[in-house]
Amino acid sequence: MKITAIETIPVSLPVGKFADGMDKVGGISAPPRHDEGRSWKRRRPRNRDERLSLSNVIVKIHTDEGITGIGEAACDGMEPVEVVQAMIDGYMAPPLIGADPLDWEFLIDRVSRDAPRGATRFSSSGIDLALHDLVGKILGVPVYTLLGGCRRTKVLASIEVPRGTPEQMAAHSYEYYMQGVRGIKAKIGSDPVRDAESVKAIRERLGEEISLRADANRGYTVSEAKLFCELVQRYDVGLELLEQPLKHHDLDGFK
Repeated sequence: MKITAIETIPVSLPVGKFADGMDKVGGISAPPRHDEGRSWKRRRPRNRDERLSLSNVIVKIHTDEGITGIGEAACDGMEPVEVVQAMIDGYMAPPLIGADPLDWEFLIDRVSRDAPRGATRFSSSGIDLALHDLVGKILGVPVYTLLGGCRRTKVLASIEVPRGTPEQMAAHSYEYYMQGVRGIKAKIGSDPVRDAESVKAIRERLGEEISLRADANRGYTVSEAKLFCELVQRYDVGLELLEQPLKHHDLDGFK
């Protein structure tokens, strides 16, 4: 069996809104303590109805025996949809044409051009997922068999709640809770005091049975991160983890 073609399909879907009309991604940071000047940040794309949109790239790997593997490449500001599609079409697809898909681990390494958090991580992931799906179909086994076997039959459904006031974040978390979600990751990182109060409000609204985590998206200084940790410890919220509190190169700060 040989790979005959790799197809990329950009897709764009509108983001949902909470009951109060706020977008389910993005969030609202706390007011800055000082004048930050003009913002350089690009406006998030929206559709004709002014609904916030997120775009990904569907990847299909076709073979000469009619079996197709399907994967998905996420996109963000560093790797927008145009870059992901161009990287796969122009650089990753050509070396794979004519290759045996059962060499999937070698092929993934061959097209991965950078470190895991480098400039091609999303493009590589689309190829990675599509090859795993393809090999599973060829062998007639679920993908978890390729990864070492089935270790569990259920996984925790976790979802991100965007930044906002404590009242907003508690209400938005409760909306997800009523849909059956039992894992909440609060997006924080603008003001450690408000963020700690937000995490506390979520715990008080949803109770002890949920998994509660937080992601600061590299938004804190060392002193701010320490303050946040001290506050959530004092509030006894049972926070499972704090993701990316500092700039990713601040190894001394993390220590």
